[in-house]
Amino acid sequence: MSHSAMLMTLLAMASRFFITIAMNTGIQYTVELIPTQLRGQGTGVVHITGHGATFFAPFILYLSTYYKTLPYIVLGALSVFGGLVCLLLPETANQNLPETVADAERFGAEQSFFEMPCLSKRRDRQQKLNDVDGDDVKRTLTAMTPF
Repeated sequence: MSHSAMLMTLLAMASRFFITIAMNTGIQYTVELIPTQLRGQGTGVVHITGHGATFFAPFILYLSTYYKTLPYIVLGALSVFGGLVCLLLPETANQNLPETVADAERFGAEQSFFEMPCLSKRRDRQQKLNDVDGDDVKRTLTAMTPF
């Protein structure tokens, strides 16, 4: 097997892996962000839109008759665009999820763009460890002083 065939196989496997992650994440976000009152209808609209987008797959593939790598460019650009749009979604970790339409409209309004709860938890834990270590040092120094 040539190196280019092996590379194409590895890239195809990695692509399939990332597509699976994207699909699972999209389904999870759909359930979390659509309020309870509209969840069934909203999930249906998302799935119909996704399946309707497959209508364009043959047309994108047909673009290779004009330029061999054009389908890859179009799909790559759409993927990057979709990833960038996903950055605008609110963070759902440690949040009460919306149950009404009014809750959904307010959800994430107070969040900053770079808010990452998983990193802030780690930072808070490290700060607590530093505080405990600092207290131990203070106690040790206090015990060692003759006054």
